[in-house]
Amino acid sequence: MSILERQQAMRAEITALKTENKSLKSTIKAQKTELEGFQYQEEITKIVDSTLVNSEGVEELKDRIDQYIREIDSVVNFLNKEF
Repeated sequence: MSILERQQAMRAEITALKTENKSLKSTIKAQKTELEGFQYQEEITKIVDSTLVNSEGVEELKDRIDQYIREIDSVVNFLNKEF
């Protein structure tokens, strides 16, 4: 294999590695966003559990908050995919 061929092969490998690196960074960013969403959901659930004493309204409120969080998470994920 000549020096020129080796150089071309190395350039191709560098390009492939840069593409893989970019893809992996994107995956990490998406997973961090998803993890933050889960952490916020857990925090809100804890706040609701510790704040409300009336058990009749607690479940309804938790369900509404969980729904809001899911909707926010889906919007965030959509926006991350667009950019």
